Amino acid sequence: DLTGSLREAERLYAEKLGAARRSDALVRDRIDKNYAAIHALSMSLDEIGERIPVATPGPEHRAVMQRLKQALGRVAEVRAEMPALVERLKECRRSDDVGPLLATAMREKKEVSGRALFASQASRYDGVAADAEAWVKRQADAMDEVTKLNEEFAGWKSGNESARRREQAIQDLRAGHRNYKEVSAHLDDGMKFYSEFGAVVARFRQNCT
Repeated sequence: DLTGSLREAERLYAEKLGAARRSDALVRDRIDKNYAAIHALSMSLDEIGERIPVATPGPEHRAVMQRLKQALGRVAEVRAEMPALVERLKECRRSDDVGPLLATAMREKKEVSGRALFASQASRYDGVAADAEAWVKRQADAMDEVTKLNEEFAGWKSGNESARRREQAIQDLRAGHRNYKEVSAHLDDGMKFYSEFGAVVARFRQNCT
């Protein structure tokens, strides 16, 4: 009957509203737990910068940082050599076709050793191959140096109290930003739900009158 249908609809709406309230409570709890980090995101860049402790390395660690910057610079310099090396290789490939040379020899009825001709053309790669091998070694040496210095730097960060506090402050800001986006998405969903649910309840009230 009509009354039974209305009561069933009322029960379903009440269940949905109860589930929505529980979801609201979870979102509120998440906001409360992460309020400090989320609130920090509303500050100016200068204010945020003041909240992040400054890591203070000693002289030996500053030397490691300087050497690491120099090593990274060498890696960049080595990598910058690659385009020229690749272009030299392409040029060798463009000029290593022995077909025209063989055709010319046959047309002029000259005897030519195919093996010697191929060997001569292949020798064009000797210079660029040696340079490429040297380039690979320089890059590997530069990367090994960067790895070693980075390990030293990471060791300092893990053992330095000011560096740990700075890293923790940065992680807190990242977590605050992540939670802010997630909470914002939940709030948007909640506003949409209550807007649509309000229209449903309004129609239900009309059906009850």
